[in-house]
Amino acid sequence: MKALEQDGDVAMDSVSYEDAVAHYSIALGLDPLSAVLLTKRSNARAGTGSWEDALQDADAVRVSYVTPEQAINTIPGDQTQSIISVWPRKKTCSTTRRSPLC
Repeated sequence: MKALEQDGDVAMDSVSYEDAVAHYSIALGLDPLSAVLLTKRSNARAGTGSWEDALQDADAVRVSYVTPEQAINTIPGDQTQSIISVWPRKKTCSTTRRSPLC
C-alpha cells in the first residue's frame, strides 16, 4: 500500500493527476478509511477538475474524524436528537448545501 501511495505522490509531483487518482484509489481499496489517502485523492481529483468527487473524498475525511458521541457533545441541547436521527450521514445531501450533516 505504501508503494501505491508513493506512486501517487510521484504522479502528483509530475502533474499527472489521473495517474495519481488511480494509484490512490487502488491504495484506498486496501485501506478505505485512510484519511491521508482520501486527502491525497481529493487533491488529485481537484487537479483533474472532478470537483464533486474531490468534495466527496474531502467530506469522507471530515466524517471519519467525527464519531456520533463527538457530534452529540458539540451540538447544543435540543438539536442533539436531530443528529442522532440522521447518523450515519445520509448520502442524499446536495453538494451545494453546506450543512454539518452533509
